Amino acid sequence: MTLRIAILDTDSQRRGAAEGVLSQISDVTITQIPFFPQNMDDFAKVLQSPYDVVLVNADCDQQLTLDLAANLADNSRTELMVYSSRPDMQLVIQLMHAGVREILTAPLDPAEVTAAIERVAERIASAHRESRGNGRLFVFMGCKGGCGVTTVAANFALALAQESEGKTLLIDLGLPLGDAATNLGI
Repeated sequence: MTLRIAILDTDSQRRGAAEGVLSQISDVTITQIPFFPQNMDDFAKVLQSPYDVVLVNADCDQQLTLDLAANLADNSRTELMVYSSRPDMQLVIQLMHAGVREILTAPLDPAEVTAAIERVAERIASAHRESRGNGRLFVFMGCKGGCGVTTVAANFALALAQESEGKTLLIDLGLPLGDAATNLGI
């Protein structure tokens, strides 16, 4: 599997150095983004292409990097890797809280970058295998009849089907017939 990597850095020498290190790794395609977006809307435009990894220099704009990290952690399968020439423990902690798992120091060490890319590739492959798995099981049980479990389960199943755009199966084991069909208007 070839990883698609974008490098976001305002400094052309640092971008070139990062690309030089990354180009030593097999099965990667690299795109340099020569400017640092000014807000999250600009990031959304830049990241319209499907990248597996975005390598960002946090020295360009620390707060925007933190915002991007939180956004990608919540809404994307894209992995964010951050590097900085000024390692600041407070920044590292904030990045970790925002969901960044790979934080590197500049100048980039080829061995560290290779190890980080291998970890990212394994996480992506694992997520891909998991998404193609047999699915998940959610069980809703009530302590007594009439407490609303069927309503919650039916609404959850509808929301899950809409969000995942995948197949969803709802089984009502309430005897003798259950009433999930009534909740769904069937």
